[in-house]
Amino acid sequence: MHSTLLRLRLRAGPILACTVVAAAANLCVSARAAESAPAEPARLTVDAQLRHSALSAGYDDGDAAAASATLQLRNGDVARFEVLQERKFGSTGGLLVGSYVLNFAEVWSVTPTLTVGHGDRNWAKARFDLEAARKWGEGGWLVTRLASFAAAYDQDRQYTDAGWRLGLSAYLPWQLVADAGVSFNLSQPGQMRSHMPFVALTQGGEGSHYLSLRLAHGSEAYLSVGTALTAQVVFDSSTASLTWRQWLGPRWGIVAQGERYTNPYYGRTTLGGGVFLQW
Repeated sequence: MHSTLLRLRLRAGPILACTVVAAAANLCVSARAAESAPAEPARLTVDAQLRHSALSAGYDDGDAAAASATLQLRNGDVARFEVLQERKFGSTGGLLVGSYVLNFAEVWSVTPTLTVGHGDRNWAKARFDLEAARKWGEGGWLVTRLASFAAAYDQDRQYTDAGWRLGLSAYLPWQLVADAGVSFNLSQPGQMRSHMPFVALTQGGEGSHYLSLRLAHGSEAYLSVGTALTAQVVFDSSTASLTWRQWLGPRWGIVAQGERYTNPYYGRTTLGGGVFLQW
């Protein structure tokens, strides 16, 4: 079963408008943040965010609260923990996620991620991802990624996902990072196959700001709306999201997010915001 996890949605028009507003606001804020930026890079970053979703086709609105902690170790490895509690399609559930980025041989990294959840089939009861990445070129400006994943959405493991992800990241001039990738999914029951390509572009740097635009269009195997499922047919869906992360001081700032998701059965617009602190 392909679960429709809560996403942040935004139409193309607001995406362009938010980009202009973010750029204008950054002129006033980034200079002050850069002037007072601490000499030592932050080791620990803690985020707290709230999100609200408006759905079409008569579905109830949804809400989510999320918190995360990212720890940069002195050997270059990264540990991350995240907790999510949300309400959608009349149900309540959540996820607890832990991951660890293990760097070795200067150009390689491996990232295992374990997820456990509670609630109905909108949330995975258990999921495991394993990603391998390699840097290429001078300074490691190009990164290739290969990942596999498996998830179960009920205790009997009748509803499951499994598949692969391919990704490519390019670190470009002007503090730009371009990403592209695709996931291939096999959902049970019925051995339903789906795929989801995406592209993303991020501009900015630590201590100033990050502005990220992500677009995805592909297929999903199941439509999850609480405990109900649609017929076992693959359907298309699209996502457009924008995230703005802005430092307001040496060790803190704000995050604003928006996302627009559509499929043949309903549309969802989600807006969210929060704060982050660093030590």
